[in-house]
Amino acid sequence: MSVPFISNLGFTEVSTAGTLNTKAGSKDALPVQYYKLTADITGVLTINNTANHAKIILDMNNRNLVGAAGTGSATTPIIYNGDDTVEIKGGGLITSGGQINVSDSGNSAYNQTPSGGDGNVTVAINTSGFTLNFSQNYVGGGGSGSPFGGRGPNNTPAGQSWSSLTGTNGSNITGASFTAVSYAGIQGAATGNTISGSRRMSTTAGNSPRTAWFYYGSGVIKKRVSTTNANQVTEPTNSTRDWGFDDVNGSGGRITGVTVNSRLFTVTNNNTFDITFTSGTQSVTVTSGGGTATLRRYDATQAFSFTGSAPSVQPVEATGTGAQTVTAGSGGAGATGTVVIGISGTDFTVTNNNSVPINFVAGTGSATINATSTSTFTGSGTSWSYTGQNTENDGDGNPTATATAFGGTGVTNSGTGVPSSGIDTTNFTGKFNRTS
Repeated sequence: MSVPFISNLGFTEVSTAGTLNTKAGSKDALPVQYYKLTADITGVLTINNTANHAKIILDMNNRNLVGAAGTGSATTPIIYNGDDTVEIKGGGLITSGGQINVSDSGNSAYNQTPSGGDGNVTVAINTSGFTLNFSQNYVGGGGSGSPFGGRGPNNTPAGQSWSSLTGTNGSNITGASFTAVSYAGIQGAATGNTISGSRRMSTTAGNSPRTAWFYYGSGVIKKRVSTTNANQVTEPTNSTRDWGFDDVNGSGGRITGVTVNSRLFTVTNNNTFDITFTSGTQSVTVTSGGGTATLRRYDATQAFSFTGSAPSVQPVEATGTGAQTVTAGSGGAGATGTVVIGISGTDFTVTNNNSVPINFVAGTGSATINATSTSTFTGSGTSWSYTGQNTENDGDGNPTATATAFGGTGVTNSGTGVPSSGIDTTNFTGKFNRTS
């Protein structure tokens, strides 16, 4: 496409990425530089100002300029190195593209689409406790028919231990059950008549505030303690054996089960990308497209978070021949609706039911078809193609990405990527991305 001849104006059509000074060739020596996009471009346009440049104009011409595809790292698409100002005009899209981080957190049941996501995430939390059942066998042995040593649970989950399940000083324990089966005692459960603080679990457990649970080795026992010193054993007295070990009825016995807090997270991910779900130190990958995974932790904590990477821009595109309807499923990853193509002679009538505009080319003719609209234009032949870009937007409807739309030594941006010097967007009717 050409423009009327104007003295001292260098007009350059741009259809690929690169340095515009180089594309202008000898015209770069002229004081007025006018660059006009004639195709959608993925890549970077660089403009280096020279001393002879008095005015620089970049006409987007309703085209899409994307710094990087949605599977890569965001890349600033317009670089200006100079002391003056580049005027951006026309319509279209300018975005650094690439991927954006999608994340959220919670501490209760969750069912919503996270910011930046394209599908919902559901988190169901089962808060039932988990009971450790203690075996009837004992660790070690002793004389006079008396068993010695700690007695451990026989159903400890894989990858867990007694201390990890019960928590520091038994903080995860929510209940215990007892049986009236007497036995001689447990050797070495306490030093003298003092319960080690690191072994302590509770001073209010059981049927009396004068009792305490504490664990020895991989087992657990219950003793009476002083009303004034919760770490002082009153029954049994100074002994290496647990002769006075009692149950809830006070008749002597052993603990047969301890219930610890448990949280089972069931996560479903309906986004088009995988997410990593984390609670505490545990993580699990939940695959895209309705994938489900579970994560269990053995305490009362329900806090969780998840994160993933989503494309900030997805293509709307198709090629074909003759009159037809392109479905959303065939129109590119970013398609939200159909595109209906009708041909009568050299007239092409195109209905774009997508939420973004498309650039439609039919032989020697082309047109920009706005979102959810119909246009007729003159083309040639029966083959056609179209391209568009569907972006992730912020709350104000602006595209969002992790790199600014404009950069270079001649550009100053605000914290959200809006240029305050070096780039003038006053006459730009399209959209450029903001940074989050």
